[in-house]
Amino acid sequence: MAYAYDNDTVFLIDRETDIADLPLTFNENDIFHAHYSMFENYIWHHILVKRYGWPKIPLKQWRCTAALAGSHALPRSLENTALALNLTHKKDMEGKRTMLKLCKPKAKGGWHEDPADFEKLFNYCMEDVKVEREIHAALPKLTPKELQVWFLDQKINTRGIAVDMELVEAAIIISDQHVEDCNVKMMKLTDGQVDKATQVARMKKWIGSQGVYVDSLDKAAIAQVISDGVDPKILEVLRLRQQVARTSVKKYEALKNAVTPDGRVKDLFVYHGASTGRWTGKIVQPHNLPRGSVKDVETCIKAIKTKNLNTIKFLYPNVMDAISSCVRGALIAAPGKDLLCVDFASIEARGLAWLANEEEALNEFKTGEDSYVKMAEAIFDTTTINKDQRFVGKTAVLGCGYGMGWKVFQASCASMGQEVSEGLARIAVTAFRKKNAKIKQLWQDVENAAMNTIKTGNSTSVNDKPVIFTMLKDFLYCGLPSGRKLAYHLPQIRRVEKFDNIVDEISFMGVSMGNKYTRQGVWGGTLVENIIQAICRDLLAEAMLRVEAAGYPVVLHVHDEIVSEVKEKTKSLNEFTDIITQVPKWATGFPIAAEGWRGKRYKK
Repeated sequence: MAYAYDNDTVFLIDRETDIADLPLTFNENDIFHAHYSMFENYIWHHILVKRYGWPKIPLKQWRCTAALAGSHALPRSLENTALALNLTHKKDMEGKRTMLKLCKPKAKGGWHEDPADFEKLFNYCMEDVKVEREIHAALPKLTPKELQVWFLDQKINTRGIAVDMELVEAAIIISDQHVEDCNVKMMKLTDGQVDKATQVARMKKWIGSQGVYVDSLDKAAIAQVISDGVDPKILEVLRLRQQVARTSVKKYEALKNAVTPDGRVKDLFVYHGASTGRWTGKIVQPHNLPRGSVKDVETCIKAIKTKNLNTIKFLYPNVMDAISSCVRGALIAAPGKDLLCVDFASIEARGLAWLANEEEALNEFKTGEDSYVKMAEAIFDTTTINKDQRFVGKTAVLGCGYGMGWKVFQASCASMGQEVSEGLARIAVTAFRKKNAKIKQLWQDVENAAMNTIKTGNSTSVNDKPVIFTMLKDFLYCGLPSGRKLAYHLPQIRRVEKFDNIVDEISFMGVSMGNKYTRQGVWGGTLVENIIQAICRDLLAEAMLRVEAAGYPVVLHVHDEIVSEVKEKTKSLNEFTDIITQVPKWATGFPIAAEGWRGKRYKK
């Protein structure tokens, strides 16, 4: 272990060191900084405290430089944070390779024990401390409120949520049996040319031999080929491929691998994983658990637990869809406890109307009118709205608030299974912008304010809105109503071509979808989306702090919902909902609404 006090010399200690000989103090005023500090915390608690009798370090004394990096929308890894900030000290990559080498046994047994390798390891360990220290010095610390949110995040990750391991193990057994069954059918259909439904290259070659060309066998490509109509044999091969390609079934394996001895899965959330401050997930990725098509999940779970494939096939012909539909249900309340779950209703649409002061939309939310129907009435110019028309209105309300054009609107509807014509897509977008003129104006106002700050270096407010842009060192900051700030690294104004015109565009360095740190362009609609998502995140975070303080321990939070685990016959769903829907002073007038349920299994 390597450590340093403030800017003093970095010390290295090994497992032979007696704690009594260390120049370390352990009092309540000491703050311990580390990158991914929860990992260090776990090692400290489970190894140094339990095995060697070292003093405990309470959570309140830990700080995390990875959290600092995340709060500034920087790459989270120590290596990439240092590169993004162009620090003097960089992660020792040769040392990292040596560390990984020393962690693994030799191919013929035994361990690597070259003293030179250990010297590299020690230097690598000490260099990490120097990098962490420089990150800490380069970035502002978390505000007191955000520090409390981070502490709660660590508690939630350590607490975890219970897992129905009987379901997990049964689902894996059924899935394996069904995949084997699909493979046997695949061999027969292809005359042995494809012996596994996972052999994509062979499958494409066989399909080509049948006179059909396919460039890909991903979900969208298969759906397109099926919709175009093909030979029944090819159709069956593609459907077998669809069955075994259900990635959501792999979440059962993830749960089995991650469950701890107390029957819970932990460490599911990444604090400030998104640039807006929203959490991202890991291990089983709770933010993208499948909904599935099975309505009576409890009955389906009972069937899966029989571990009888024929029973499942009889009740649910699409076996993998049935298994996938029950993934959420694998997360449960511990024995003698219940789950309470409350979900904010249309929180982003409400937040957008609130920030833009769009009176008509605000009134619809406050009075409980169906805003999707009202939008559909404007699109279709009628007061008699059917289900399909309401869907178009809903897509407009939820999608057009950030500047969605007609092509993306059309594609969005198609992705949800409803085709709309170019003409209707154009009408829908135009109707939204006409009905919500203040939202449209907000896009331009926010872009103008950000651009002015980048160009002049002066702080700029967004007209009468509680949003202000400032520049400090290499960051453009967007001050939010809650007092928190969004960060955009190394902002620039560049000239680009848009809609056949050369215009100014704001760009900054950020983490892309492919997890690469690259320069990205934004416009007013994108910035407004960032701001609204950040505001909604702050409402969620503060609600979690309130329910936790009121004795409702949070075990899960997914998008805009909070899940707490409480003892049976205690606490109240109504009280839980009331606490969550309290409006902070900084959000006065925000039309918050939510609904919830009480039960034993997590569900949607």
